[in-house]
Amino acid sequence: MSQRKAWVLLVEDDERLAATVALAFIEHGCRICGPASTVDEAVRMLEHCDAAAALIDYRLADSTSEPLVPLLEERHVPICVVTGTLRNELPPSLIRHAVLTKPFGAHDLIEQVDRLLAIRQ
Repeated sequence: MSQRKAWVLLVEDDERLAATVALAFIEHGCRICGPASTVDEAVRMLEHCDAAAALIDYRLADSTSEPLVPLLEERHVPICVVTGTLRNELPPSLIRHAVLTKPFGAHDLIEQVDRLLAIRQ
């Protein structure tokens, strides 16, 4: 699967960060599924999107993205958890996935999505 046509699920409740990340992905040639700001919204988006990778914020406004992980794993969607939380403080279901610590640069973001998409190929 070429990254140039790949769908990336974006789950981020910070609108400004979500817009920045989405733009970086689009400029990199990916298509964006989202951004979703809640787990329920992300689940609905996945009904219409064959995500090849997922970038999910750990802490959302009133919950965490942890309930989304089993659905993504079931679909074999590689996950990168975006968080300001230390890796060793994340729940076990998230630690086994890639982690990108906030703040991060555009280069780190694109490098991470390329790794996720390579897993899916």
